Amino acid sequence: MIAAIAPVVGFISSFFIPDQIILGDSLHDTLRDLWSAGKKRAVWQLMAFNFFNAFFFDAVAAPSDIIKRSWAKVEPFVDGVFSNVLAVFLFSLAMHFTRQYFLQSNWRMIIFITTMVTVSIQWTVDFLCVFNVIRSQYFYMGVPLTYQIPVAIRGIVVSFATVEIADERFEASTYALITTMHAVAGPISTSLFKQIDAQFRAYKQDIATDTPYVRWQVAYCLLFCYGSRLFSNITLFLLPRQKKEAQELKMMGNTNPRMSVAMLVIGLFALVWGVTTNIMSIDPNSACLSIAGGPGC
Repeated sequence: MIAAIAPVVGFISSFFIPDQIILGDSLHDTLRDLWSAGKKRAVWQLMAFNFFNAFFFDAVAAPSDIIKRSWAKVEPFVDGVFSNVLAVFLFSLAMHFTRQYFLQSNWRMIIFITTMVTVSIQWTVDFLCVFNVIRSQYFYMGVPLTYQIPVAIRGIVVSFATVEIADERFEASTYALITTMHAVAGPISTSLFKQIDAQFRAYKQDIATDTPYVRWQVAYCLLFCYGSRLFSNITLFLLPRQKKEAQELKMMGNTNPRMSVAMLVIGLFALVWGVTTNIMSIDPNSACLSIAGGPGC
């Protein structure tokens, strides 16, 4: 009965209930104001932090999945439990503790410490597996879950910093712009590190041999990966230390249209690069190219 009456009520409401017409700014005025907000130093500086920090920290060694399957012998069920259920739980827990206890701390120092600790843990676990010291699927999948901690902390810190620097009416647009820079950094980072790792004998058929030479080749790939993650701490100078510093950056920071345009161009280039290289890696005819992470055609 309710389903039958609902369309009638909707029809009557649309014709007999007057709506108050609110005239807003024109599209031209809105875009102009958005550009005025986007060229402020506080915005493009946080865009730069989100892109470059993600570019270096989200580096992934190309042989990682093969190591997980061939050497650690991680079963799909165990992989799903650790990668999805437990990872999400730890991510949420890290966000809760950050918001509850560490929000008034130095944001740079929190990210720096958690990055150093988690990279050290992951580095140790990977090398123990590579050199056949410990090859347990639970050890290999469980310990590196700490990776979720700096990711969660970075996410919530950037969110609060964005709230502080965003102009009124453009909170959502500013947040979307800044977080998009993080999203497009991942694919181009993966692509470039695939090209680096392609220079080493660390392919599936090589890892299957499990020789000392191959182990060192894989170790070199991991060194580049974790070295990049440690290097991501260099970008912390772009991040405000606390809410007060973010507010000061918004109030006292100058405007620089060139830097804003540069960050937008970098983001667009990263997006095009990521989409192109991912498509190339799917096509068998182009997957062998080094730009797609192959050994070269």
